Amino acid sequence: MKTITALVFEDYETLDLFGPIEMFGRLKTLYRIQFASLRGGIINNQHGVALHTVKVDELP
Repeated sequence: MKTITALVFEDYETLDLFGPIEMFGRLKTLYRIQFASLRGGIINNQHGVALHTVKVDELP
């Protein structure tokens, strides 16, 4: 299984992130999805969608 890491930043555009992630998310036996950001923790976009992220420095 491969891991897909999406780098997320404050005020990200919902469709720009979730469009590509949706494709990999449908292939659950092949891919694991995680979200990362520079500071880690909760990142919000301009529409109020919150994501829990891993700090980039903590990625393997």
